[in-house]
Amino acid sequence: MVSTSSAHPPPRLFKWFDPDSIAVSGLPDNPDELAYVAGAGIRRIVSVTQTTPDYDTIATLGMSAVHSPGVSDDLEALDRAVEAVHAAATDGDKVLLH
Repeated sequence: MVSTSSAHPPPRLFKWFDPDSIAVSGLPDNPDELAYVAGAGIRRIVSVTQTTPDYDTIATLGMSAVHSPGVSDDLEALDRAVEAVHAAATDGDKVLLH
């Protein structure tokens, strides 16, 4: 099992956009980076990259993910991503957008 200790490295370019709700980063591409995200209190990940998130590790860490690739040229994909971020904020969950 992956620990959520602060000893884990953050994903590349991790930054809080709003410390109470939204963070942004590059792709968290290994279990340690995902553990950092979970340890930061983030419960949802919205991925707009072409790379499929590691759903198993995300679920093991108590988070969920929405994968909406193609936001640069697909308005429906962009709408799904925006709705997922809005839903997390409405529910009071912290969200990571990458």
